[in-house]
Amino acid sequence: TALMVSLITLIVFVYQTQLIRQQQYASVFPYLALGNEYSGTFNYKFVLVNEGIGPAIIEDIKVYTPSTEVYDDVIDYVDAMMVEEDSILYAHANINVGRFIPAGKDIPLIQIINDKLLKELGIEDMDGLPQNTLSGLAALQKTLNNDSLKIEITYSSIYGETWMLRNGENVPEKLE
Repeated sequence: TALMVSLITLIVFVYQTQLIRQQQYASVFPYLALGNEYSGTFNYKFVLVNEGIGPAIIEDIKVYTPSTEVYDDVIDYVDAMMVEEDSILYAHANINVGRFIPAGKDIPLIQIINDKLLKELGIEDMDGLPQNTLSGLAALQKTLNNDSLKIEITYSSIYGETWMLRNGENVPEKLE
């Protein structure tokens, strides 16, 4: 009887340990998403947001074009695709390997430069800078929201679980 009770206790202990581990992993689950904010306006942003409850650590990023070119950052792709005639001023943020994105934080990968942003940066006004145009804004949005553009971001949690985010997909894929 004592041996049976010890065996059952061991089984319960192992099961509880697995439950605790699952709870720990769930408590730091990062959930990255790509999206557009304020589409069609001069407040437009293309953002990477961590909608999870734990931080995300960027492991890799690749931007694949229809012409099979590969870029290591979204801004490199945008700079290559935009033409000079498209008058649009934008600021950008890089998402390099090793970048830490806290839970609830969003990173504007591309953001239109407007009076509001200039004030946040402590710049007086846009005098002397080319003016943003609606055609330039439309070209930028079309460049970023092209169905044949594939953005893949691989990221991990602090426990080393790894996911891949692909633009156009609703849920990141967990990698083994």
